[in-house]
Amino acid sequence: MEYAVLFGLCALVSGVVIRFSIALAGRFGAMDRPGGHKQHAVSTPFVGGFGLIAVLALAFTLRDLLPGGPTPVALLTLLLGAVCMFLTGLADDLWHLGFKPRFVVQALVALSMVAVGGVELASLGELLPGVAVELGWLGVPITVFATIGLINAVNMIDGIDGLSGSVSLVSLAFIAVISQGGGNSAYLLVAVALMGGVVGFLFFNLRYPGNARARVFLGDNGSMLLGFVFAWLLIALSQGGEAAVMTPVTALWVFALPLMDTVGVMLRRIWLGKSPFRADRHHLHHLLVRAGFRVCDVVAVAVLMQFVFALIGVGGLWLRVPEYLMFWLFIGVFAVYFLVIARPWRLVPWLQWLNRRLGLPSA
Repeated sequence: MEYAVLFGLCALVSGVVIRFSIALAGRFGAMDRPGGHKQHAVSTPFVGGFGLIAVLALAFTLRDLLPGGPTPVALLTLLLGAVCMFLTGLADDLWHLGFKPRFVVQALVALSMVAVGGVELASLGELLPGVAVELGWLGVPITVFATIGLINAVNMIDGIDGLSGSVSLVSLAFIAVISQGGGNSAYLLVAVALMGGVVGFLFFNLRYPGNARARVFLGDNGSMLLGFVFAWLLIALSQGGEAAVMTPVTALWVFALPLMDTVGVMLRRIWLGKSPFRADRHHLHHLLVRAGFRVCDVVAVAVLMQFVFALIGVGGLWLRVPEYLMFWLFIGVFAVYFLVIARPWRLVPWLQWLNRRLGLPSA
């Protein structure tokens, strides 16, 4: 009951903070204007991260009122890292920093996550029968690399109204379930609070009757914050030997769609001889839009895919399926995914046929 109240309170706080931020966005130039590869037609405030940072601060303040008594040290370190990512993303939104300075700050925050928070990717689990991959001294650089990857995966999937928030909500819900099952009250607190924050954001960002377009965007301030928290939670909950509440392979499944989409698109760019950091319109959601799917239908497809992926991962965890089987199944699914999105000239006509077959209104 306490966590249900926390969820509702965070949804309310996030919505109020974002509504207030929308009113002030024009004065401070916090507006995402149309142009380039962007698809929106009107200037829109990019202040979604304000609601998320507010609920993280609220969760830290209320930590002692919830059962389990989560320790403040880890939560404070997480909150400070999230604030740093929020401010870096906001600076990028306002002044377009470029990817190099962003990567530097992200790497420094990831190092502080290891050094201060004690959150490090020390083991990849049993990737072959009887062979557990321990990282040793490689743990720190791989943790930094993984954290930067997850931060930017959320950023790259943030391409249409409601998509990144809805997919993140699914992943957070599964993280909350895993944390509850493993008795980790500190990270259950963070997951539930962020779920409420995302719901408050989606009230303004998701398309639904009465809300024909997004009234606010997540912005880099929100996507970088979310990505960092995902990195922290997924690494912290999958490490520590007996203290871990899920395997590293489960973490891959829980975050599968953003991860596969980002890695797949970047590999395709490299394959074509382009910079992996050069924006294009070959993400899965772009291809679905090109095939005539409405934005709301694209979001529904992405949410369904992420739900199925996360359910497979958590199901494998609870059924004690060997880690190496879950890992190679994930690699196989990713290989299929990559082969499909790497050939958009074949995928888009098939998606158009599927759209007609399902009887969905075409955009």
